Amino acid sequence: DKGHLTRNTAGYAYVIRDYDIKKDYLIRESYYDVSGAPIVNTEGVASKEFEYDALGFVIRENYYGIDGKITENYDGYAHVGRTVDFAGNETKAQYFDTDGKPVTQQAGYAVRSRRTDVLGRVLEESYWSTDGKPVRCREGYASVTFARDKNGRVLQETFYDKAGNAAILSGGYTSVRKEYDARGYEVLTS
Repeated sequence: DKGHLTRNTAGYAYVIRDYDIKKDYLIRESYYDVSGAPIVNTEGVASKEFEYDALGFVIRENYYGIDGKITENYDGYAHVGRTVDFAGNETKAQYFDTDGKPVTQQAGYAVRSRRTDVLGRVLEESYWSTDGKPVRCREGYASVTFARDKNGRVLQETFYDKAGNAAILSGGYTSVRKEYDARGYEVLTS
């Protein structure tokens, strides 16, 4: 209705954000329904808290239920810890349960590692189990590399299995190639 508060597609009517005023960091987001009561959003949490490193980059997210207790989101983890490089690009994400123990989340891995170029564009992404061994993600590969052109557009994605060999995905392919026109629009995917 026009002029009436309604829930959005993320499952809440409004969000309240709390900041550390001295550092200008977002420290908490809390979600509410139209009556002002806490509500669980489409991620399965009523609020999130953020922790930062000395350079001001988010290195941890914690998830809470309506009762204010730490809770697992719908992807199966209660915390995500991030390692970032000097520019704030994520190099590793680790997922944890409510007790702070490593957990395999819905995508099929407990740790995601990334290698980026100097501009922060992902060149390689790999997935790991709770015991540090390569593991296939839900899509069926343990790592993927991205070949990029001088503008950073992805020219080819190549998928690998746990042993580092080409992974044959459910569609029967091991890589995806992309081509762009002079305007930079993707015109071919094969």
